[in-house]
Amino acid sequence: MLLAYKARSIDGILSSGTIEAETIIDARNKLRQNGMFALTLEKQKSGSPLLKLQGTTKLSKNRLYLLTTQLGFLIKSGMDLSNAIGVMAEESTDPKVKMILSSINADLQDGKSFSVALKKHQQHFGETFAATICAGEYSGRMSEVVLRLRDYLLKDLQLTNSIRSALAYPIILSLVTLGVLNAMIFFVLPQFSLVFEQSGKTPPLFTQILLNSSLAIRTHWMVVACLILGSIASVYLILKTQRTRLWWDRFILSSGICRDFMQPLMAGRIFRLLGTTIQSGIPIVQAIRICSNSTGNSIYRQMFSKFEADVLTGKPLSYSIREFRILPEGIHQLISTAEKTGEMANILLTIGEHYEEEGQRKLKDKMKLLEPAIIILMGIVVCTVVISVILPLLDL
Repeated sequence: MLLAYKARSIDGILSSGTIEAETIIDARNKLRQNGMFALTLEKQKSGSPLLKLQGTTKLSKNRLYLLTTQLGFLIKSGMDLSNAIGVMAEESTDPKVKMILSSINADLQDGKSFSVALKKHQQHFGETFAATICAGEYSGRMSEVVLRLRDYLLKDLQLTNSIRSALAYPIILSLVTLGVLNAMIFFVLPQFSLVFEQSGKTPPLFTQILLNSSLAIRTHWMVVACLILGSIASVYLILKTQRTRLWWDRFILSSGICRDFMQPLMAGRIFRLLGTTIQSGIPIVQAIRICSNSTGNSIYRQMFSKFEADVLTGKPLSYSIREFRILPEGIHQLISTAEKTGEMANILLTIGEHYEEEGQRKLKDKMKLLEPAIIILMGIVVCTVVISVILPLLDL
């Protein structure tokens, strides 16, 4: 359910907004994780467009990057923050973005700080964005922090686009294979079945099984479609359970199929985020918490919870990292060097970029092996069908 809240941060700043949670206790816990303590929590009723807007989804990475870039250049040119947000609101062609920016601008004109105004829309911008802006405002380096945030979002977009391009060709090949199979089941095999019926001869056993299977799928295609959709939905719901999700997250990080590229990709992204947040002036405990909330992998969430607990007790981050084999080898040595030299943020950014590039390269290598495998599989299927049907026809 959607709850309207009023909360006070650790620094004593009052803020208000809405939060999605199953119960009021869950909402209090979520706010506490973000460094805020709830003063009031009320179930939100539908009403004005702004209230409806607060319950919508997060802005896309591309939209967030464009807004951050525009804001960075406007501030760097010497324009004050309120005017910059006002200009962005006027120029925006997206009604949702225009309403969000107009709301932020109204709060700025009322004398509220940018971080307070932004926290009302944290569900749209994300915790990383809001916390980084807050750090930039407190440190007085807003322009520098916004441009650094822009660089982070740009690299995140490049990583996403790189993964999509690597997966695009195998997916297209798989769709073509499914298309060929459907064409053979619904158009080609019925013609051959008709030829055998007219000849009055019984086809070989394998050919008969193939033709009968094709007939069953054509006759009961709605049942088959429902079974397929039901299976997909069942797998999705099963993966949503905590135990299965934990197993799946561990599998993609430790299995021989995915480990080579998933470990460096996930480690690269999360350590680049950690470096960006620390470089922006966010305390390391809060930065670790932001990284934990930004990842969808439950194993990584457990790992960052352990990091947070160890750091709070005075243990160095490099000590905690040694315990986790889901991270690429050598990371704890680099983190240890960063702690000794005092260059934690820069070294974390270097680690992140290095492992992201390594993960992308290994993913592309895997996809290059997968492409011929799909082509060979498609060829085997087509040849099996052709041989099973054509050879018996030659004996008619």
